[in-house]
Amino acid sequence: MEVKYVKVVNRGSVTGEEYEWHMMELENGKIVAMRINFDAIQELDGEDYDKCILPVGECVYDEDCEAYNLIKRECRDYEVIDDFYIDMDGDAGHSKTVPQGLVMGALVAIEILVPVVALAAFVGLTLFFHMIGVKIGIFPPLIRRKQ
Repeated sequence: MEVKYVKVVNRGSVTGEEYEWHMMELENGKIVAMRINFDAIQELDGEDYDKCILPVGECVYDEDCEAYNLIKRECRDYEVIDDFYIDMDGDAGHSKTVPQGLVMGALVAIEILVPVVALAAFVGLTLFFHMIGVKIGIFPPLIRRKQ
């Protein structure tokens, strides 16, 4: 897997109805909207954010994003990319398509199913190896047969 680093310049931020949008200038001079999780930033030079590694982002193609018009008003001198934004906050707009209750239900089901399946596999393998041990004479049988 190839990791590519892209240099961006922070041109400020604007606050919308739901999120704070950061205006980042790309190497080609265009402005792109970003949502950033500042707890996940890796600092490179001391305590300031002059040089840092931003968290992994996902391009979210959303034509109705509130950030585009806000950023276009702020950055009149730049070309603004208005067909996608970069989400480094972890939401990536998935809550718009997947109901939160459905996701939580799946997570709870997984948290219950995985231990049950693991326990069943452990018991099954233990009985299987015990049966092999009985056949070769290492272990006594669990249930004695009537003579």
